[in-house]
Amino acid sequence: MIPASAGALGLLLNSWSSDRSGEHKWHTVIPIFCGGCCYLVINTAAGHFRIVVLLFTLYYFFSTAAFASLWAMPTTFLSKTAAAAAFGLINCIGQTGGFFGPSIVGYLNDTTGSIHRSVVFIACSLLASAVTLSFLTVHFPDSSG
Repeated sequence: MIPASAGALGLLLNSWSSDRSGEHKWHTVIPIFCGGCCYLVINTAAGHFRIVVLLFTLYYFFSTAAFASLWAMPTTFLSKTAAAAAFGLINCIGQTGGFFGPSIVGYLNDTTGSIHRSVVFIACSLLASAVTLSFLTVHFPDSSG
């Protein structure tokens, strides 16, 4: 209940801030990066239940906060048709990750007998996505003709 409530709060706060400022990229990158850092620290806090719950709560706050601004980005610089195609591409990549992610996590858990490498894999995936997204540049066409 606590992580889910934190996620809802993060979603509301970040989407409000993103809509108010009109900026979506960094409202997506920063929460994903922070969520990845929280997930990465979980391994070092193993054995300390309250700290792990706090880290998962912070992870959920940050990772859920990024959803609204992530989905708003394509419509800011693409036409309606291109944005629809972008949504399809995002879903396709997400579904591919939905297959390979659990497969890799299961493989790592089985081969190592521990969840520690799986947690690092998930954290590194989040950090890599934040870094990749931070390199996204949008060039709007010159409207002066």
